[in-house]
Formats: sequence, C-alpha cells, structure tokens
Amino acid sequence: MYQMLLFKTLSPIQHRTLFISVTKPTQPNPNSEVVNQLNNSAPGYDGITAPIINSTLPAISRPLLHLCNTSLTKGIYPDKLKTAKVTQVHKSGCKTNIHNYRSVSVMLVISKILEKIIYIRLENYLTRNSILSDCQFGFIRNISTGMAVMSLTNHIYKTFDTNEFTIAVSLDLSKASDIDNPPILLSKLSHYGVRGSANRLVHSYMSNRNQFVSSIMDPTRIALHYLWCTLRDTFRASTFTDRHQ
Repeated sequence: MYQMLLFKTLSPIQHRTLFISVTKPTQPNPNSEVVNQLNNSAPGYDGITAPIINSTLPAISRPLLHLCNTSLTKGIYPDKLKTAKVTQVHKSGCKTNIHNYRSVSVMLVISKILEKIIYIRLENYLTRNSILSDCQFGFIRNISTGMAVMSLTNHIYKTFDTNEFTIAVSLDLSKASDIDNPPILLSKLSHYGVRGSANRLVHSYMSNRNQFVSSIMDPTRIALHYLWCTLRDTFRASTFTDRHQ
C-alpha cells in the first residue's frame, strides 16, 4: 500500500462521502478472500502463517472482523501490527558470505490482511473517480510496466511520422520508499478526497513503525568467515604482485 502514485491535476474533491467506502465496516467474506491470497506469505515475528489463519478462520473471523472494522472506522492502525521482522534472504554464491544476502522486511499476516483491505478500497476509489494519471503503469491492476514500454514506443513512432524529435529522460529512484515525504503524501490524499478517518488511518499506518533483525546465521561464524575471506584475498593479491614484479 505504501507506494508513490501519479495523480492527475484535478481540483480538490469537496465531498468527504466519496471516500466513505474505504472506511466503512467490512464483511467476513472479503476477509476470507484476502486470507486466501496470502497463503504463500512468510510469517511475521509471531510465527503465525497464513494457512494457520485460513484453517482457523471460522473460529477467529469475528475478532478479526472487529479488529479490521475498528481500525477502519477509528482511523487507527494498531501499533502491534507495525513491527517488521527483517530477515536475510540468500541471493547467490557462498552462503557464508554476508554480501550474498539481501534484507527483507516481513510483517505479521494479520497486518497484511488489514493492509490488503485498505489497499483494495483505496485502489477502487482512485480508479472509480479517475484520479490516477494515464501515465501510471506500475502498481495498477491489469496495467503492467510492459505497457509503459509499448506507450513510449508508439509515441516515438508517431514522432517519426511527423518528422519530430523525441527526447526521453529516465530516472531511477534508489530506495524510493525511504525518500517518501509523509506530510506531502497525506496532503495530496486529502486534496483528492481522502479525508477524515481515512486520512488519519494512512497517517497512523506510516507512524511509529519498528523493526528488528532476525539472524539466520551465527554472527561469530559470519565474522570469522569474513575475516578469512579478507586474509585470503589479501594473500592472493600479494602473491599476484610478487609474480609479476
């Protein structure tokens, strides 16, 4: 849900009721559909997996529904659901080399359920009111980034036919979520009708977030292996230099 979106230049939406569908109470059936979509999700710090929640849904559906509805209507995202477990995922190469891992933040499955409900409603609102730009290709249902390439290619072909020049500027924002400005995002959401409890919910979602690192390897073993690799590479470099002097 926490993604930057492109918006059209429109006048502010005055009626708060346009966004009421995002914060009105949800029903049990949509929760079941959301849980089914998260079956392959990794568990958070509580160790509870999506299949466990799915299998016990008949027994926990009422408290889970109460949790989601209270959060939606009050505009408060529970702090207990904002703690991420940071795990190290092996990319390639030697598994004892710390440089061959990347960090991944894993949230609680219950948090993912609430996130998904908010995301679906927010996406439906933005789509139904034609707020998103026609140039928004990422993070939109049935619109892939491959379509952005097709759109750019068609534009270039058209300029060829009219003997015009085409200039493209490509920007790659590294760690885009780290440069998001919450006050600007909340102001833009309010401008487009996301006000009241809905705006407070987004603000609560982005505030007071915590994380901790879950190590999958013995730190001492990692440090010793890193030291050994450093000494090995230094020895190889010095040997190569001696041979070519």
